[in-house]
Amino acid sequence: MAAPSYTTDLQLIYACEDATGWDESSDAAWDDGGLPAQEADYYIQGDYCVSSALKTGRGTMIYDYGSEITFAAGDVFMAWLYCIGPTAMANYADGGFGLLIGDGLGDFYNWDVWGKDYYIYGGWICVPVDPTQTVSDTVGSPSGVKQFFGMSANITGNIQKGNTIGIDVMRYGRAEAIFKYGDAANGYCNFAGFVAVNDNTSNRWGLLQAVPGGYLWQGLMSFGVAGSGGDAVDFRDSNRLIFVAQQLKVYSSFNRIEINQSDSRVDWTNVVFVAIGGVSIGELEVMDNADVNIDGCAFIDMGTFDFLANSTIQDTNFVRCGKVTQGGGTIDGCVFNKTTDAVALDVDDVSKVTNCEFISTGQTSTGHHAIEGFSSAGNYGLTGLTFTDYADEDGDTGAEAIHVLATSGTVTLTLSGGTTPSIRTEGATVDIVSGAVDVTVTVKTSAGVNIQNARVIVEAADGAGPFPYQEAVTIVNADDSGGPTAYVTHNNHGLATNDYVNIEGASYSVNNGVHQITVTGANTYTYELSSYPGANPSGTITCTFVALYGLSNVNGVVTTSRVYSANQNVAGHARKSTSTPFYKTGVIVGEVDKDDGFSTTAIMILDE
Repeated sequence: MAAPSYTTDLQLIYACEDATGWDESSDAAWDDGGLPAQEADYYIQGDYCVSSALKTGRGTMIYDYGSEITFAAGDVFMAWLYCIGPTAMANYADGGFGLLIGDGLGDFYNWDVWGKDYYIYGGWICVPVDPTQTVSDTVGSPSGVKQFFGMSANITGNIQKGNTIGIDVMRYGRAEAIFKYGDAANGYCNFAGFVAVNDNTSNRWGLLQAVPGGYLWQGLMSFGVAGSGGDAVDFRDSNRLIFVAQQLKVYSSFNRIEINQSDSRVDWTNVVFVAIGGVSIGELEVMDNADVNIDGCAFIDMGTFDFLANSTIQDTNFVRCGKVTQGGGTIDGCVFNKTTDAVALDVDDVSKVTNCEFISTGQTSTGHHAIEGFSSAGNYGLTGLTFTDYADEDGDTGAEAIHVLATSGTVTLTLSGGTTPSIRTEGATVDIVSGAVDVTVTVKTSAGVNIQNARVIVEAADGAGPFPYQEAVTIVNADDSGGPTAYVTHNNHGLATNDYVNIEGASYSVNNGVHQITVTGANTYTYELSSYPGANPSGTITCTFVALYGLSNVNGVVTTSRVYSANQNVAGHARKSTSTPFYKTGVIVGEVDKDDGFSTTAIMILDE
């Protein structure tokens, strides 16, 4: 890529370097202060601000832009505000601080944004207002034109000295902090880099600023630029504490994080986000399937999180947050504590959700589900998942640990470690199978580097175990309305729906290979065909149980869970020959222990 870039979409209304174009309201109820003046003694951006000698009562400072400004959807008006005597201000509800927009000095809308109950220690604050929010005051007869911009203040004490209120640089826009580029040679994008630009006295964007102990964030954080032709980012940072600003006149998704461009990479390690309160508590969405790695982080009192398949979330705490949507991502070792939505985790591939803890509010009649998903019948493995303070029994209170969305058929939940969950089902029969063990393969180079997207197969190596090894079967193919299907007769097969089998020896090649099955009886099962070759394949057809089949993830791992009634010898391989870089086959041999499972590393070397 290139050197990191830190920019914003904010557009300047006025830098407040002088009082040209400024006045107070022409409405007598809003003009208790003096005329706006250039202020050189206190300011936050540039070399000056605009101030007024409001000692007591309600006053305003209003700037005439000279023409109307058109706001796009989601745009806000932002300004820096200051009061010398914060304890002399009115409370928020009484209009301690306000921002105003209008079409004249006597015709404007005012939004109360702050007060001494929120502004206890004073200082400069950057405040946004969404002009679509309900107004606090309507002065005169404003038409909605956005030409006059400024602030109001209500002083209930009696400040004796100086120009008491100030306003500095005013802007408008989506309040977007844009992170682009970064690489090993030029340095990766990071939070501190943006803060350094944001806090420059020539900028003072008020989006991500340094505060004692960490950073204060508001607005939209865009990692990479959305849309075709947009720029990617390589962002890597660790050990940060970020507070989500408390603002009161914005929309709920104002504080938001978006990760854009599939070529982007975003790594956070030990990063903590804490929402202070207000209308917008912060949300995160991976918009494109970027390489996202969140490790050892914490999100506290925030909103929703939406991930995608290339997202890996490890050892991370979601405390009093909204729903997390898996989106195919890998979620391991995470804690979901007292979720505020009806569901803690919306899953679409529970095999990639491992060793997680779910803690309910303990309110069994008004609580939430830990996991929601399982929209179709089948066999699903739950590995190392624990559930605390959920409903003790199955039911439909909304506080059961797992919500099964399938309306018919049988959903089998095979537990490997963890605790037994209570179930709510929308109609499917749910069977809980305990005592499952993990079968895991990690694919690495000889140098120990993880290999992603390697094809791994591990199957029964002999007939001594509990599962089929080269057992004779017969097959009838049918071109069903739902697609071509192979109907297999296999006496006493001992298999379960969603198991994989390796079919060999059929005269039609489309019947051969590894297939995932649906069990229809003790001696029968089916699997789907990619095309219809004909009704009855001939030959000496055999079936072998496949213990593990899939592509390695970003950590080089493929894993599954199942119950084994006895030990099973297995053999297999890892291959990567369809996309670069190519690797030579790595051999896998061993035994699945019925109590401890099976875990090994397949070593592969480059095929050059």
